[in-house]
Amino acid sequence: MKNSIVTLIFVACAALLTGCTREPSDEEVKKIITLSIKEDTSPLIEKTFLGVNLGDVLGIDQLRINEIEKVSCGPIANKKVTCQVLVDFEFVNKKDGLSAMLGGIPKTRKIVDYQFVKLNQGWQVVEPLIQK
Repeated sequence: MKNSIVTLIFVACAALLTGCTREPSDEEVKKIITLSIKEDTSPLIEKTFLGVNLGDVLGIDQLRINEIEKVSCGPIANKKVTCQVLVDFEFVNKKDGLSAMLGGIPKTRKIVDYQFVKLNQGWQVVEPLIQK
C-alpha cells in the first residue's frame, strides 16, 4: 500500500513537471509566428506616407503565408526556449505596381531562430530578439 502511494505521488509529480517544462507545440508556434509576421509586415502594406499608401506604390496587395513549421527547440531555461522555425511567405503583387516593374518581391523561405517565453497566457515570441 505504501509503495503504491509513493508511486502515485512520483507519477503525479513527473506529470506536473512535464507539463510545466514542455516546449511550445507545433500549432502554438504556427499561430504565434503567423501573427508575428503579419504584425511585422502590415506597416509595409498599409502604411500611408504623405497621403500615399506604400502598398499601392510598391504594388503589394497582401501577404501570403505558405508554411510555418517548427523544426526543433533547444532546452528550456527560465521559462524561455529557442526554436528553429521554417518560415515561408511572400507578398502578392499587383500587376501595375513598382514591385512588378522590378520583377516582383522574392519569396522568403528560411529557417529562423525565435525565442519563446512562457507566460500565464501561454507561449509568446520575444520581440525584438536583441543580438549582441
